[in-house]
Amino acid sequence: MEPGRPLEEALVIRLPQPADADEIGSLLDNSLITYGSGMGNGTIHDYNDLSIITTGHHHKFVNKAPAANLWLTQAQLAGVDSDSFADSETTVDLEV
Repeated sequence: MEPGRPLEEALVIRLPQPADADEIGSLLDNSLITYGSGMGNGTIHDYNDLSIITTGHHHKFVNKAPAANLWLTQAQLAGVDSDSFADSETTVDLEV
């Protein structure tokens, strides 16, 4: 990775543009890519303060919101009919 280059930029592959990109947006506009870890501190198996990147979006979870909120949101966006996942409390607004 080049010095000063954001991690998100380094992780995203240059995706081809669909023929109708002007109408529906780019392939990246219609994709959801997540990178992260399930543990904040692997030494004590702690799942608080996780570093999670979703392309095009930055989320600051406050008041120790569970990461399951993000997983539930992603599942719903993928078409899964579910109102809860693990210890989720609500969904996350992924709109820019």
